Amino acid sequence: MAHDTTAIQAQLQIEAIGGQPDWYWFLNGELLDERSSRLTMAMPEPGTYQLSVTDQGGQSDQVSFTVEVQL
Repeated sequence: MAHDTTAIQAQLQIEAIGGQPDWYWFLNGELLDERSSRLTMAMPEPGTYQLSVTDQGGQSDQVSFTVEVQL
């Protein structure tokens, strides 16, 4: 999702605190490529999403979020 005037791509930066390497990130159940405790991803299109992370030890957490267009 790019800014209308500048065309700059918005990004989300997320960090998992604690855990054991590797970390496995999932967006709406789909495995992402990143394996570190920090994730930078392009802002998704408007909609509702679930982001989850699981570490090598089996610890996990998740968050749901909604992206909306401001008019």
